[in-house]
Amino acid sequence: MFDAYHDPESCCLEETRVELLFKLNQWMEGLDVPGVQEKKIYAGMYSKKVVWLSGLAGSGKSTIANTFAVAIQRQRFHLASFFCKRDDAERSAAKNILSTLSYQLTILYPEYREAILNLLRSPESGNVLKGVLYSQVKELFTKALANMKKPLVPLVLVIDALDECNNQGKVVAGLVSIAQAIPWIKIFV
Repeated sequence: MFDAYHDPESCCLEETRVELLFKLNQWMEGLDVPGVQEKKIYAGMYSKKVVWLSGLAGSGKSTIANTFAVAIQRQRFHLASFFCKRDDAERSAAKNILSTLSYQLTILYPEYREAILNLLRSPESGNVLKGVLYSQVKELFTKALANMKKPLVPLVLVIDALDECNNQGKVVAGLVSIAQAIPWIKIFV
C-alpha cells in the first residue's frame, strides 16, 4: 500500500540505479551492506534502521524512493509511505505525514487499529490529536506499536522529499524515536 501520493509510473528505468537499489534491498533484508557506513541522522544517533538518501535537486531521489517502495511491496515487507511536495499544502504539512502513516498502519495491523481506536475513545484523545508532534509520535506510534506483538512481516516506512515539508526537524526527531523504540521498523527518508 503506497497510496500516499506514490507514483508507480515514476520508477527507475530498467538496468539503472542497480547498485544502489541492490544495497537498499540488502539493508531492508538486514544484511551487511559493503561500502555503506552507518550514517549520523539526527542528534548523534547512528542506526542501521534508518537510511537517509541525500543528493542534489533533480538527481533522482524521488524516483529511487518510488522504485524502492515498489520493491518493498514485491517482497515480504509491509510498507507505509508519504511523498512530500513543497508546492502542495497537503503534502508539505508534517501533521499529514504522521496521520497518513498511522492510517496506513491501521490497515496493515488490526492490533494497531484497536490501539488507535481505544486512544480515540479515551478522554485524552483531543490532547493527542491537537497536541505537538512529539506527543502524537509518542501516542500514535511508539506506545501503540510497542504494545503489539512483533509482526511476522517487517515494516518499512518510506518518507520522500522530507526537506520539502514544514517542521522537518520535528518529523526527523519523531522518526528517530520510532526507529529507536520499535525494533521491527526500518525507515527510508
